[in-house]
Amino acid sequence: MLIVLGCAVLAVALYALAVYGTAGPAAGGAVAATLAVALTVLASGGTPRDAAGIGGLAAGGSAMVWAMGRSRRRRRAGRSALAAYRAASAAIPRLAATAERDRLAAELHDVAAHRLTGIVVGSAAALRLADPDLTAEAVAHAAGAGRQAVSELDRLAALDQRGETPTLGDIDTLLDGHPGVTCHRTVATVPPELASVAFRVVREALTNAMRYATGAAVHVRVETVPGRPDTPKPPMAPADRCRPDRPAPRAKPPATPADPGLLVVTVTDGGGPATPGLGAGTGLAALRQAVTAVGGTLLAGPVPLDGPAPSVPAIHGPARGAEAARTPPPLPSPATGGWMVQARLPLTPDAPAVLTPGRPRPFPRLRYGEARPHGHGRTAGWRGTAALDWALVVLAVALPGGTGLLSTEVPAPFAAPASGGLLLTLLVLHALPLRWRRRMPRLSLAAAQGVLLVWLGCDAAGWTGPGSAQLVLLCWWVELTLVHTVGAYGTRGWPAPVAVAALGAFPLVDGLTGPPVAVWATLTAAFAVPTVSAWAVGLLVGGRRRRLRAAAALDRDRLDRDATAAARAERGRIAAGLRRTARSRAEAVVRAADERRLDLVLAEAKAGLAALRELLDELRGDPAGDDPPPVIAAISALAARRHAVARYTGTRRPLPAAVEVAAYRIADVLVTGGATVTVAYLPGGLTLSGAAEARKVRAMADAAGGTVTETEDGVRVWLPEVFPA
Repeated sequence: MLIVLGCAVLAVALYALAVYGTAGPAAGGAVAATLAVALTVLASGGTPRDAAGIGGLAAGGSAMVWAMGRSRRRRRAGRSALAAYRAASAAIPRLAATAERDRLAAELHDVAAHRLTGIVVGSAAALRLADPDLTAEAVAHAAGAGRQAVSELDRLAALDQRGETPTLGDIDTLLDGHPGVTCHRTVATVPPELASVAFRVVREALTNAMRYATGAAVHVRVETVPGRPDTPKPPMAPADRCRPDRPAPRAKPPATPADPGLLVVTVTDGGGPATPGLGAGTGLAALRQAVTAVGGTLLAGPVPLDGPAPSVPAIHGPARGAEAARTPPPLPSPATGGWMVQARLPLTPDAPAVLTPGRPRPFPRLRYGEARPHGHGRTAGWRGTAALDWALVVLAVALPGGTGLLSTEVPAPFAAPASGGLLLTLLVLHALPLRWRRRMPRLSLAAAQGVLLVWLGCDAAGWTGPGSAQLVLLCWWVELTLVHTVGAYGTRGWPAPVAVAALGAFPLVDGLTGPPVAVWATLTAAFAVPTVSAWAVGLLVGGRRRRLRAAAALDRDRLDRDATAAARAERGRIAAGLRRTARSRAEAVVRAADERRLDLVLAEAKAGLAALRELLDELRGDPAGDDPPPVIAAISALAARRHAVARYTGTRRPLPAAVEVAAYRIADVLVTGGATVTVAYLPGGLTLSGAAEARKVRAMADAAGGTVTETEDGVRVWLPEVFPA
């Protein structure tokens, strides 16, 4: 009685540890419980064989208790996540509207403000100098730039139109409207997301140069170098114009697969008088977010008269003009001769830069999966959804193995080392298909049946010792489990339960009287009752799982439709404001330019910029308010509130609610302190990387069936894509 009570207390303690603890300590508790049982048998006077047998049975029981506790832990976390997801589902359309508003605000600042700023600067200079030729040139420029501004504002106001992603070649087109800018580009193409950010850096730097260094010489460089984003690199001497077919000024050392190199975009100006009242004060902050979102760093600061750029913070440096009100004060520096903006964008190993024609490629392309960090594209192993499968493997070996060791038959199944070793090998091979039962149900069943045939053949030949065939009955639940899995995860074919029943009847034929075929047919019919029942239950479970998936897909589709409608409505509201304010001012600029009234051009362009600033202030608004919904798409909004940056890589796709909520909660920890969090979509799940202590996210990742890996920069959390069972 005391032994039974002790085992019950031990099982309850182990179950509680598996439910409320992480996988590692809970597995350690299961091993400790098994060793404690075996040592207790030895201390009570039992033989080593008895201790091994009882310890084996304890191992099987501990594994099952551990697996049930792990399943309970995951179900509790899943229910909590699903409740949080449903409670916040009404906020998802609002999140989509906010994201659309932020996107339009960024485009308005980058596109329309650039055109109008150029008109203001050119018109003011022409009016100040009163030169007829310069006035005619300013009028022509205002007419062309005004029409481009109207066209771009019309595109932004269109409900179903998005702009094309810029390329590095578009930098040439952009600079064609700035004859005084010199540029040197040694890169032909890079991944689209990097090209878009590089174009944005050049455009913002040119706009700031027009505002704060009117008439200054501006130099642009676009090149690749080895190194990391935080490797210091001063701007180099300028060349002529941006043309990708020009030879590079000097050769660069080749990069290694682990160091794919950087795309470095540097824009410097020579300094000059500022045109007051043109800055909105948000350009560098938005640019920093765009650069950081692709894994790069942004530097901005004064350029000394007598040397390279000073050392400035790797995120962003001191500001000038209206930017100074939103950024820290400038660092002490010597007398400056201008301003420098430099973006360092990392080239990914699977998408290196394509250099100019005729030049060797210093950045070799890696094959998919080469040098992949630990945890990418893989499951959580025994910690995740496979916990039950591994526990079944242990039980399938421990139950017959422990029973055979405790057998009182003479000779016992494990009496001889050779036959005992062969029998143990067969037990392991027969149990291993349980690990892959959900991934390959039919193949796993076929493998277990094949091992069972070999087992019966070895028993008939006398290789496994007497009595080994009786252990087949203790292992037959493995076949029932696999038949159930075929019904739940495989096909609806009936041969599986019939074949298992027919093979399971063989070991009992010799022990019964009567014609062997008739005895075998009768036993097969009897065995077919549990096999068909297990298969039918599997069909019911599989149908329920498919219905749950279909219901989840319908919920996601509904939310997607609501989010799309909310974003469209927000876009329509902003478009109406654009037509009333900025677009009407841009049209007035064109009319004034056609009438050759440069003073009116200047007034309307300034009014248009003022209208844009008011609209941008309204769009950006106050970041405070309701908390974002706990979904992956809201991680960027969460990061913005913490003055951090969220970076997304891979192809986005809808994920189960439990994974969405778990990823958001983990990101909530990773963005603490203004750090950058990277969300990478991978086959079978996603990873979240950021600067945090592993202990702060380990429990959350473990409850979702994931793992935590410590890296040089912090942690990487792997969350498997698990659908509700």
